[in-house]
Amino acid sequence: MPIVLQSDTLMEHLTGIVHAGTQQHTHRVDLTAAAVLKPVGAGELDFGGGEFKPAHTERMEPQKRDASDDYGWWELSEGGYRVRFNEQVEGPRELFMLLTPHRHLSQAGVVADSLLIAPEEDPEALALNFQVPAAGLNIKENARMASLYMLSGQ
Repeated sequence: MPIVLQSDTLMEHLTGIVHAGTQQHTHRVDLTAAAVLKPVGAGELDFGGGEFKPAHTERMEPQKRDASDDYGWWELSEGGYRVRFNEQVEGPRELFMLLTPHRHLSQAGVVADSLLIAPEEDPEALALNFQVPAAGLNIKENARMASLYMLSGQ
């Protein structure tokens, strides 16, 4: 039966932490928004993977609400998006990781995927797909949008 490890083990594999005191919890590390991408072209899937093409995306630029603001906002209308995180996994590892939407996302009406990352998979760019509701969603740069867990099979 898998168990969730303490976040200290996970922190050994992460770079790009914005503020460890806020992001690190007992069993998880919250990941923060570095970039929001909007799909603008169709991807392609096939059975064998030889013809796979990811969807073409455009990076959205955050807008500062006031000239004195340190960080900007992505003001998103209804539709699908992808967020890339400041934090990245570094070095070899022997355990599974689970990437889930931060609980605040569902409270904001957002539907997002989860991702199980096997040890042999390279999570070179941690990212999460999400669907914004009709009411829209505003995201501030470095907002916590996902949680990452490390799992042991023992």
